[in-house]
Amino acid sequence: MNSSRSNHEFKGAFMRQSSLLIVIAMLVLMTAVHPIALHAQTFTDMHDFNCDRDGCDANFAGIVAQGTDGNLYGTVPAGGAGCGSVFRITPSGAYNDIYNFSGADGCNPFGGLTLGTDGYLYGATETGGTNDRGTIFKIASSGVLTSLHSFSSAEGGYPYCPPIQGKKAFYGVTSEETAYSITSTGTFKLLKHSLPGASYAPLLLASNGSFYGTTSSGGSHNYGTVFKLTASGGVTTIYNFDYSHGAYPYQPLVQGSDKNLYGITYEGGTAQSPGGVVFRMTLMGAITILHNFDQDSLSDGSFPTDGLVAASDGNFYGTTLVAPNGGSGFYGTIFRIDTKGDYSVLHDFDGTHGQSPASTPMQHTDGIVYGTTDSGGASDGGVFWELNNGISPFVSIVGIPSGSPNTIVEMLGQDFTTTSSVKFGSVAANFTVYSDSYLTAVVPNTAKTAAITVTTSKGAFISRQKFKVTH
Repeated sequence: MNSSRSNHEFKGAFMRQSSLLIVIAMLVLMTAVHPIALHAQTFTDMHDFNCDRDGCDANFAGIVAQGTDGNLYGTVPAGGAGCGSVFRITPSGAYNDIYNFSGADGCNPFGGLTLGTDGYLYGATETGGTNDRGTIFKIASSGVLTSLHSFSSAEGGYPYCPPIQGKKAFYGVTSEETAYSITSTGTFKLLKHSLPGASYAPLLLASNGSFYGTTSSGGSHNYGTVFKLTASGGVTTIYNFDYSHGAYPYQPLVQGSDKNLYGITYEGGTAQSPGGVVFRMTLMGAITILHNFDQDSLSDGSFPTDGLVAASDGNFYGTTLVAPNGGSGFYGTIFRIDTKGDYSVLHDFDGTHGQSPASTPMQHTDGIVYGTTDSGGASDGGVFWELNNGISPFVSIVGIPSGSPNTIVEMLGQDFTTTSSVKFGSVAANFTVYSDSYLTAVVPNTAKTAAITVTTSKGAFISRQKFKVTH
């Protein structure tokens, strides 16, 4: 490993070690206490990772992506046949490795994948490639991988997260404090050589057209920042974390239906024993703390390493690295929180079926929330899990949810082969069905900004985002 990485080394090993110390201390204090959690939801351990067979350690603040075929795709950064792998798992649990990295094509894909409007899944490797500083790649659902770029020292490198799609290209950040754009054919551009700190989380393209991200270090107090990035590379720090409002945000941001940003920090807060926060933030940087995680709480969690998913029921779902579990150990939780801060633990991991949640949860269009852990399970290589909270299926817009009339819009969902109509608000649109889980529609000339409704033989499925019609 290149020694130049010492100032921006990945924090996963440190976090696991520090969490172990926290666990030991908490066990001493609370050996006979049982936490209270809500268990009305159905949790399923869908797949147990095996380091030798599948790869292991799952994602760090990574992303599991839904493909156009309705299946789920993700990465594991270590083990397997080489330097980590890309996997596919069906909603019913059938698992396959579709690509194994060997080093020259990249190594250690920590951050998961994002789906592009061209049907490819885009990702990054933390090391490997021509200069051993990481790569950007795209991969087809068949497993055919295309290396798009190898980072040089002048470009920073060591990316932990995949790029996300913008209007003209894909945009991403690195742990070496740089931001970049890259086209689907591999044309790379360094946008910014100095972010406010090291970034381990993918960017968010907000409704105002700007990108927002987090740094786990830097800022006025060196506790991390939230920053805004323009497509041309302009960077503005909109918030400096001060510990009492959270510290060390390794996680990505999400945007709620109220247009505000929502996120998590790994440490900080005002609890008696601070263990991170959930926050809401305006696009201008005004922060409101929704929840303080407390290490000493008997029914809470603490040290959340992953981000939130803005689910179609209006709530946010996330995970914590540490939490008591029936007095037998500290393996992490899955929680739900709303925009007002109403917080509930939905599931305690038990080690046997996973521990140390390791990816930002995602919601499939079937309504179910999915994620991974980096340890636990039958082989202690982590698990792929689902949490069925009874949320109704919906439609997801691929790419940016805006466009002018006659724009072709791609959608993911279910039961599309029986589609009878697609409407933008109340205006019917021409559509083409490609599979049971993927269709396209043309924005009608008279359409206005509204949700999209796809009507099938099994009912009407509504997009969780409004499609903004521009004229």
